Amino acid sequence: MSITRLVIAAYPPKPGKDEVLLSELRDHVQLLRSEGLAADRLPVVMRAKDGTLIEMFEWASPAAMEEAHGNPRVQAMWARFAACCDYAPLNTLAETADLFAAFEPVHIQLAPIVQPDVDKRAEWPSAPLVRAVSCARPDGRCGPARRRVLLRTRKAGRPSDQLRLRHFR
Repeated sequence: MSITRLVIAAYPPKPGKDEVLLSELRDHVQLLRSEGLAADRLPVVMRAKDGTLIEMFEWASPAAMEEAHGNPRVQAMWARFAACCDYAPLNTLAETADLFAAFEPVHIQLAPIVQPDVDKRAEWPSAPLVRAVSCARPDGRCGPARRRVLLRTRKAGRPSDQLRLRHFR
């Protein structure tokens, strides 16, 4: 089993592109997961005093980090990032000079997790099995911003019979 890698990236938004960057961050890790490149850990997004957005997420393996550079979907996503932000080393943020660097938490509403391709799941044993289902609210008013997703968890590398219901807004 390969060892995952946690990374922390800093994205200073280009002028007037704050909301566009947040939108891209909502889909970032989900797209990486759909390609079998990111692990199950939810990303953490923070904002520095100067407006830079910081994202912490987990690659599935060191090989996944390299594989992303040859993936056309990931390359297209990175091009969208380049249009709305720059990349900055963490040590350029004023907060990193403090003993305990503190940032403003940013709540992003993640898109539903996409199931990786069958070929990718064989290489990525922690991949969740996910299936989107229609809204089950009694009043039937779920709209496009609300989705219900069934997530089949894995135990000891094989699917379990337990299903968890996650509600995304």
